[in-house]
Amino acid sequence: MPCTPELSYNGRPLFVLSLDQKQTLFLMLFMTTSTLIQAVTFVVLTFSKLQLRARKRSVISNRTLLIQQKFAIALSIQSFIVILLLVLPVIYLITTVLFEYYNQLINNLACVIFSIHGVLSTIFMIIVHQPYRQSTWQLISCRWRVNNESGLVPILSRLQ
Repeated sequence: MPCTPELSYNGRPLFVLSLDQKQTLFLMLFMTTSTLIQAVTFVVLTFSKLQLRARKRSVISNRTLLIQQKFAIALSIQSFIVILLLVLPVIYLITTVLFEYYNQLINNLACVIFSIHGVLSTIFMIIVHQPYRQSTWQLISCRWRVNNESGLVPILSRLQ
């Protein structure tokens, strides 16, 4: 990394949060670790609960079990994408601090990936979950009909 420049620019003071890399590195490692622990806990608890319910087939029907399994898989895919979009840039930033490597292009790319995770997670939610996919398709295709009681309502059709 280049040397830290003078802390003023044309006589104006410049605020620097921290020049200590250890403090920044610790905070980034803490955030990444806590995010990964939450994600692993979520996946393990979700699938262990599904396995427990699969053993008790008399309580729920096979169709309900299948729907729950599809939902858990879709939720896991969606969570994995979000974690991937959040953790990869942070891991890159941690390695740049550790190895004192500076590349403006990759730094910008990491910031862009980190900042668009909300939009991409919404897109993946629409792709992965069938009810959201159907509703979005109905809204995009503008398939509306007039109902005498409540005005406009979407036409409900099964998209396969």
